[in-house]
Amino acid sequence: MDEAERQSLEAELQEQLQQEHQERLAKTGTRARRGVNRSEEYERMVVAKELRERFYEEHGYVRYTNSRGETEWLLPDEAERRQKSRRRRRKSRKKHSAQAPVDREPFSGRTWALLAAAALFLSVFLGYFVLRG
Repeated sequence: MDEAERQSLEAELQEQLQQEHQERLAKTGTRARRGVNRSEEYERMVVAKELRERFYEEHGYVRYTNSRGETEWLLPDEAERRQKSRRRRRKSRKKHSAQAPVDREPFSGRTWALLAAAALFLSVFLGYFVLRG
């Protein structure tokens, strides 16, 4: 890269950085102004929310709360599709959680040893009484 290209590239990058700086200053200025008018901003949000809800209800949309707890406005067929999907997932989850895990070996090695010792003791005890009596 020769010196002329380098200078033009530096000038271009300097211009971009200056533009980004101006944008950041503009954003912080609007943030500062917004802080003063928080009550007005809140009122605007409330009015916008009410207007949005009224509009969606008039046009037949259905309020749907998704898995993250967010409220969405959906067309009735889309809401029904999501409800069916949710029901299917819940049924599947319940079905799998209700099943106990299959235990391949009901007794451990320690249990088998105790059972064998008890059987041996019982057979010796019974043998003693049979031979004695």
